[in-house]
Amino acid sequence: YLRWRFEKAGFETVEVARLMGSVVSVPESSSIDAVLTPSADAPPGMVFVPAPQQSLRLIIPGFEHLSSFGPMPAFWIDRYEVTNAEFLRFASAGGYRTARSWPPSIELDGKVLASAEAALKFVDRTGVPGPGFWAGGTYPEGKAEHPVVGVNWYEGTAYARFADMVL
Repeated sequence: YLRWRFEKAGFETVEVARLMGSVVSVPESSSIDAVLTPSADAPPGMVFVPAPQQSLRLIIPGFEHLSSFGPMPAFWIDRYEVTNAEFLRFASAGGYRTARSWPPSIELDGKVLASAEAALKFVDRTGVPGPGFWAGGTYPEGKAEHPVVGVNWYEGTAYARFADMVL
């Protein structure tokens, strides 16, 4: 890996890493485009991932085909994983029952359900609303700062809406 860091006062720092070698094909003449975002325009705790200028090709020795990845749009992503303590704020504030956090309908097991009905199925091991690995509506002792696990795409999206992370 090669890593570059771009910094300028008043802007968010940008770090770029590239894997060079036989696994990923990156032309030697490829350039690095770093988009510096003014700090005032950056969502707190998030980093900007620009759209790649080229597609990546994955070369696997012994296989006859190449896998290509791209094109991909630019997006914002949290710098760090959502912790159990952060997700508990969502669950404790009624996030599983707050309609504005959920889409109008959710597809589960091949059936389309109203979000209120579907959210009733997103429960922990004791039947309380929350991630599947929790019990009694909370995370395991000593795991407050660990990344939350056992959430599905819908729960993650509802949390992002609740936390005003969806731009």
